[in-house]
Amino acid sequence: MSSITRFGNLTLKLPEGVEVSNSTENGEVISLFDENGRVVIPEYVQVGLGYKTDKGKFKVTHSLRSDNKTISTNLSVLLSKYDVLYAIDTNKKKIDDIEYCISSRMLMQMELTGEQLWEMKLIRLPAFIFTTPIEHEEKIGWSQFIEQEHLALNGKKIGIVTDHDLGHMPLYNQREKAILDLGLLPENIDFIYASADRDKGSPLNKAVMQCDADSNLLLKQIYNKKMNLSALANSESAFFDQSGSLVPRAKCN
Repeated sequence: MSSITRFGNLTLKLPEGVEVSNSTENGEVISLFDENGRVVIPEYVQVGLGYKTDKGKFKVTHSLRSDNKTISTNLSVLLSKYDVLYAIDTNKKKIDDIEYCISSRMLMQMELTGEQLWEMKLIRLPAFIFTTPIEHEEKIGWSQFIEQEHLALNGKKIGIVTDHDLGHMPLYNQREKAILDLGLLPENIDFIYASADRDKGSPLNKAVMQCDADSNLLLKQIYNKKMNLSALANSESAFFDQSGSLVPRAKCN
């Protein structure tokens, strides 16, 4: 990725009837103005990075919520609002006519050691295995993780890094779009987008990539008959058939 030029990506929700005609960036803070030079304060802002593919398409590598009055492009500032960060990725594979899904989750412990230089430890959490989903497996993974870990009740501001559904992320984060039986995203939780296949220099992307790798490794073990699935239990959920937890043996860095 070092040879790829990255471009800033800004997602805005503006007040009705308001348009942005100009913008400036000073000290990693973006200011927006209308056609009369008046400052525009969006109702919602996401700031991120991306790159142009060989075909000219813009690919977002990460995107996260910013304060709407002080729009920062500094990743450390953007992440500073969160007390806890998690990463999650859920993959699916059809094996012997059964669709198996594994949702891998990690606690992210990050420390800024220099200008946009990060030291990060990833701590594996129990993965969730489920079968025959009737809704998208990533959304089932989100909902089950938030409910299982009681994240809405712990009193902390939480960021959950995911590579799914970037287009609807502003609606989830503004509590305007429901997530299965979870309903609206709890007020103390924001989704953060990071792709699982690009931008290895970002700690967000590295975390999602590790979740993706773990999930695929566990699915490969099922495919190769190296996992005992006898403990899977029938689920009370309307969204999948059977489920269980996989407790990790080790942490990863």
